[in-house]
Amino acid sequence: MMTIQNREACFIFPSADQPAEMNKQAALIVRYPRPVRIGETFYNYFILWADVNHIRQMGGRLSFI
Repeated sequence: MMTIQNREACFIFPSADQPAEMNKQAALIVRYPRPVRIGETFYNYFILWADVNHIRQMGGRLSFI
């Protein structure tokens, strides 16, 4: 757990037994400043999927405007 732009956040990194077809995929989950509506559904979390070698760099540049 950590914070990004004062928002709750969590990195999820691949384990040694991650299936090969996931290609070292990692995730970053960050709580939106306020729920985001897409269609008829509201979402509380932004989820970014990227390879383990780039997820931290991309997360460091994330900003909500």
